Amino acid sequence: MLRLGYAAVISILVFSGMEAYRIQGVASEQHVGIYRQYVKQDEAVSRLRRINWLTGNYVRDYFLSANPDRSANLRAQIQDLKTQSLQAFGDLEQVNTGDSSVLSLKVKLREYWAKLEPIPKSMAAIGAPVAYQFIQHEVVPRRSRISDILRQISDKAQATLQKQELEFTGKRHDAVRRLL
Repeated sequence: MLRLGYAAVISILVFSGMEAYRIQGVASEQHVGIYRQYVKQDEAVSRLRRINWLTGNYVRDYFLSANPDRSANLRAQIQDLKTQSLQAFGDLEQVNTGDSSVLSLKVKLREYWAKLEPIPKSMAAIGAPVAYQFIQHEVVPRRSRISDILRQISDKAQATLQKQELEFTGKRHDAVRRLL
């Protein structure tokens, strides 16, 4: 009878240990998944911020340059950055399907590139005061709107991560209570 009691206790301990290991594995997978999604989104947002900043600088440099092939250089730079922007936006869209901020960003990016692409051809001969006005009234506000939307997306992602971490912690506590 005593042996049967020890066997039952040992069986319960082995079962509890295996169950704890399974619960920890599931919890770890969920935790890693949450962070992977956050990191993927953060990388896309960072790339879009960098592209947004570089594009404004390239346009400014274009107007300051006296280089005869400045139009070709800007055209190539804009095309390269637009391609990178589309890739980064695609990555962001995969992680944030249906988010209103992402949809708004899509519209603003489209407007931004539509305003920038004709510059090398249509604005090569303008003077410094007109170039300055163009940058201040067309480029800077669009760039700022894109930055604001990217900041909103980052803030939402941060809040979602914190919420998911709290949920994760709650689930772990519940699992521990079930084992005890």
